[in-house]
Amino acid sequence: MGVALTDEADQEHLQTACGVFAQEARELSPEYAPQTVNTDGWFATSNAFQALFKTIVPILFFLHGVLKVRDHCRSEFELHNRIWEVHRATNIRMFDNRMKSMWIVS
Repeated sequence: MGVALTDEADQEHLQTACGVFAQEARELSPEYAPQTVNTDGWFATSNAFQALFKTIVPILFFLHGVLKVRDHCRSEFELHNRIWEVHRATNIRMFDNRMKSMWIVS
C-alpha cells in the first residue's frame, strides 16, 4: 500500500504522507476505516491519522512506551523488568494478570 516520504514531521506533512495510504486503501475499499493504529507517540502522528480516519484510536507502540519509562525513570530497573514481563505474555488472560500485578507494590 501507499507509502510517502516527507521532509517534515509536523501534522500537516505527516497527514499528507499518510494520506497516500488512506487514498489507496479507499480505492480498494471505499468503506475502509481502521479501528486502531500503532503510533510513535508524537501528537502530530496521532493527529494526522485521526484527521484521515475520524474513528481511529491511536495506540502507543509498545517499544516507545518502554523507552518513555526508561527515559523518565532511569533508576527503576525493576519497573523495566515488570513492563517487559507484561509484553512477554502469551495470551490475553496472562497479559491482563501481568498488567494488574505490575501495579501492585511489594
